[in-house]
Amino acid sequence: MIAASKLNVLAGVLAALGLLAACGSAQQRPTAQHIAPKVVAATVSHVQVELTSSPPLFRGALGSVEPDEANAGVLYPGGHPAAFLLGVAIHGSIVAGQKSSEASAAQTSADAVLGKWSSAITGLNIESALAGAAGLAQQTLPITVSTVGATVTGIDEAPLRLYLSTEFTVAQDSRTLTARTLVQVRSLDLSPDIARVAAPSMRSVKHLGGRVEPLDHAHSAAANSADSFAYQNVVEVMSVPRQATTAAEDISPKALQDLVTGLWEQTLVLAVDDLVGSQKDIQAPQQTFRYFRDGKKQFDRGTLIKDSGDRVSFRTLRGWIRSVPTSPEA
Repeated sequence: MIAASKLNVLAGVLAALGLLAACGSAQQRPTAQHIAPKVVAATVSHVQVELTSSPPLFRGALGSVEPDEANAGVLYPGGHPAAFLLGVAIHGSIVAGQKSSEASAAQTSADAVLGKWSSAITGLNIESALAGAAGLAQQTLPITVSTVGATVTGIDEAPLRLYLSTEFTVAQDSRTLTARTLVQVRSLDLSPDIARVAAPSMRSVKHLGGRVEPLDHAHSAAANSADSFAYQNVVEVMSVPRQATTAAEDISPKALQDLVTGLWEQTLVLAVDDLVGSQKDIQAPQQTFRYFRDGKKQFDRGTLIKDSGDRVSFRTLRGWIRSVPTSPEA
């Protein structure tokens, strides 16, 4: 038990050291190409989900900065208490060294909101949340969805591997959690059972979280080229706002576990539907979408994917998929 505990602490410290290296680099967020699907939907019957960034990262939203802008704030890894604490210390040193008092104040404010979430973040069961999300998503989707290693019966075809890299952002009013996920299907993973289509035209989009370098070292630097991916996009899902009285208190581990599971479920549904669906929204007329972030009204242009009344999902002008509640109240 002692050895296992030390290994967990070491893993947490290593995760935080990785965070330090990332924080020491330029703050400009990386870019990723939106690559439309290159597979024939009818040949995909099973999607297998894998996290490429584990533990996922949490940060406080910079309330005065739009989420699409360059300053990414500081990321804290979930699931590792030692990494979280070291990440806070690293952030303190970074903030202290910033020349801009305005930027320093914004960073400090963003950092403070995580105080109510820290205990739940360190106790997050990442594997359980992802497995739960896959199970829930399968109830909505017409194909089988599972995590890597899960037992699946009755399917002979090889699964299509879906790679996720997620950053979770806590709003400054502590009422919402937003998951921004880079979703990828690597061309090298396509089995002979999955038919390809001709590569569509592509456009560059900014990626809000995670890295777009090869997500494991087995791939060369060329793995970022369009030909290396059969699909790639960014999916952003915002939670329904919590009641203000509830948000004023520390979030419970179960509440965060449920939030993360739900956000990943919606992410999988949107991503898989985008991957194997008709993508009719691409040809739809653009419109303006209104929603609330941190209690403030936001406006986005894009094409409608789905409107369920209390939630709207749409494709932004950059090609991302965004799903947001339409009401400022829970």
